[in-house]
Amino acid sequence: MYAVVLAGGVRSGLEVPGSGLPRALWPFPNQPLISHVLSFLAKSGCEKIAICANGKTRLIASELSSGSKPWLNLHYSEDPLPRGPAGCLRDLQDWLGEETFVAIQATASYDFDLAAMLEEHKRSGAAITVGARQCPDDHDVLEPAGVYLVEPRALALIQPVGFQDFKEQFLPKVIAAGMKVHCHTLRGQATLIHSAGHYLSAIREAILRAAENLPAGYVLKAPGVVVHESAKIDPTARLSAPVWIDAGAEIGPGAVLAGPVVVGPNSKVGAGAVVHRTVVMKDGEIGSGAQVYSAILPPNAVRSLQAAREAIKKVKLAQTRLAKLGPPPGAGLRDRVGRMLSVFGRPDAKA
Repeated sequence: MYAVVLAGGVRSGLEVPGSGLPRALWPFPNQPLISHVLSFLAKSGCEKIAICANGKTRLIASELSSGSKPWLNLHYSEDPLPRGPAGCLRDLQDWLGEETFVAIQATASYDFDLAAMLEEHKRSGAAITVGARQCPDDHDVLEPAGVYLVEPRALALIQPVGFQDFKEQFLPKVIAAGMKVHCHTLRGQATLIHSAGHYLSAIREAILRAAENLPAGYVLKAPGVVVHESAKIDPTARLSAPVWIDAGAEIGPGAVLAGPVVVGPNSKVGAGAVVHRTVVMKDGEIGSGAQVYSAILPPNAVRSLQAAREAIKKVKLAQTRLAKLGPPPGAGLRDRVGRMLSVFGRPDAKA
């Protein structure tokens, strides 16, 4: 079976500033997020896998082809425009051939029965089957889970140029053409990661799952506390699960790590620092006495005590400005996010 991993994504303003990494390459916790999706596909019997990314294809290819467990024989499709998720599929039409294929998000964590979804898809005679999960906020509601089974004949409906979304443009065209679109409730887990907030929430469960099946070189220091054998942890440091400490990391005297926390390869947490609900990517540093909450620090980032204070001050100032502005009547999510970004972009505005 062929699979297409959609790893592009349109920048939302919610990415980690300065990381230079697409969400597909964020650690989850010791492998890039996309690697977990690839492992799921391989386990589910997908023999041919293509990756579509807009502008980050070479970076993703470099990361996946290196490391202790390199991914080889992957097909990459450059998407510099971007073409959108449906446009990417249209561009892969020749590679995909005439068999049913799966299109799946790279920024998610999956563990469901793909074979059962394929069987129901074939039985329904649908051109597209949409994988759905229970909405986290309302279990009586189903929502798309970022996974689709597609018959290649439907790709002819996608324009050969320009941006083409899957849900907003492609699916309505399929329905208008008289082709069947079927909904399948996934049997298993599907966690979508669309923003930094989703990521920090999902990393908790990811650490706990990994603790049940430790990778080589990692040990369980306490329930939910996973530490690489090469990491150095001062005896006076306090670690509250779930915590993941990677190879070459150092945790100083009196430091407090209140999970979920990931300390990436060769990163350092200084003496007396307090870290909570935070991911420190590789080669990062949290200085002595610094307090870091609900943050994702990109590779090589340094967070000193003074920098931490300034970050907290900036967030509080933005919250005060937003409270004074008040929500406009009927404001949607797009408007609220736009207003928040405009506040952060005006540091000289009067509070």
